[in-house]
Amino acid sequence: MSRRRPAAAPRVVFETAVLLRALLGSTHTAQGLRQAWQGGACQALVDAGSARALMLALGAPALGLSAAQQQELLADFLPYAQVVPEAEAASRLRQSLPALSRQALTLARQARAHWLVSDCAELRTHFACTRIARPLELVDSEKFLTRL
Repeated sequence: MSRRRPAAAPRVVFETAVLLRALLGSTHTAQGLRQAWQGGACQALVDAGSARALMLALGAPALGLSAAQQQELLADFLPYAQVVPEAEAASRLRQSLPALSRQALTLARQARAHWLVSDCAELRTHFACTRIARPLELVDSEKFLTRL
């Protein structure tokens, strides 16, 4: 009898907006996303630029989070993420895309992610119109959870 080696968890880049909703939300989707990276169902990828973007977003005055709350939320994600080299900006990406979407797409391509999880309609449109040499899939939060 041969033993099948378990498949490696898919490598995933979460766009900053998705991370914020997952960390701050209490919906079924938010809980499912947190469980996915914390339970090892996926391997979240992060570089220095995306970690900085997440820290800045959590520190936004509109959220009203204390420094301790921000650290607690970061601890719900960063220890579970694999740190990869910082992605180099891709000049061929449309400048009309939101900056954090461009950053996530660049990271996903350069880190050889299997999936990019984004709920940004503009990014989905751009992604559908471009050729990607490596099998990278762009999925929204809901589809990501159903595919795990």
